[in-house]
Amino acid sequence: MKRILLAMTCAALPLMSSTPILAQSQTYLSGNNELPGCRDLLAGRFMGITTTRCLTITTTLAELQPLIDMKLRACMPNGVIPRQMVAIIIQYADRNPKQLHLPLSQIAQRALREAWPCT
Repeated sequence: MKRILLAMTCAALPLMSSTPILAQSQTYLSGNNELPGCRDLLAGRFMGITTTRCLTITTTLAELQPLIDMKLRACMPNGVIPRQMVAIIIQYADRNPKQLHLPLSQIAQRALREAWPCT
């Protein structure tokens, strides 16, 4: 999981605002802050940086699945598109509101694994 967070952080760095990273709140990339961008993406609205971050986190997680420990990995079938993954993430978040303080990358990984567990 640490590798995922490191990779996600590296992927998202160019997309972050000019505010120094250390000065940002711990909730910066939380589900509470980032899910509105995911909802906009699913609705076909591009609303700026949060929409971009949602897409970046989702597609990066999909690419990282082969590197994740098998117990935590999602085994997505061929042909899954980012929009489908975002829909699953939103559904999971809506069912698990107590997790919205967590980073979106953790929520997304849990959602994808629940939808497509490896057997």
